Amino acid sequence: MKAGNDAGLDIRYDAYLAHQPGGPTSTGPAGDNRLTSVMEFHDNVPAEEHNEAGQKFVDGFRARADFNFIPLDYLTMFRMLTAAINKAGSTDALKVALALENMKVTDLMGDENIMRAEDHQLLSPLHEAVFTRSAKLDAEHTGLGWKTEAKLSAADLTLPTICKMKRPTQ
Repeated sequence: MKAGNDAGLDIRYDAYLAHQPGGPTSTGPAGDNRLTSVMEFHDNVPAEEHNEAGQKFVDGFRARADFNFIPLDYLTMFRMLTAAINKAGSTDALKVALALENMKVTDLMGDENIMRAEDHQLLSPLHEAVFTRSAKLDAEHTGLGWKTEAKLSAADLTLPTICKMKRPTQ
């Protein structure tokens, strides 16, 4: 973006990792309404989706941490792992792996996440968001935050797989 701005380009920048730690700070005001990123979550999602539990979580996190919460998928994965261990009745890796197959869990935002059996791919929703001053909560104290422009469900994002995962003998 810096080179583009220095050259006078007035274009939109679409990225995949611009929301990661340090991205908003390094982008700053130059990204206002010009930078988008694809992400699992951002701090404004609960307000956008009127999700009180999600908002309470974000507010609590922001009160304790000096950075934004973005890894909703980590919470979801640990929730799924816990459910698989309970289902397997064991922490044996093979038993847990088998218990994960086709498991469905609801994340903090109420969205379904699925562990595909064929390749153990976690299928989760994604947001495409723009970096803007009009967001309710800012990112990294920049005065700009992420505002969702599009949300795709796990089902929307799921493509067929040709994976032939090699499985251990049971």
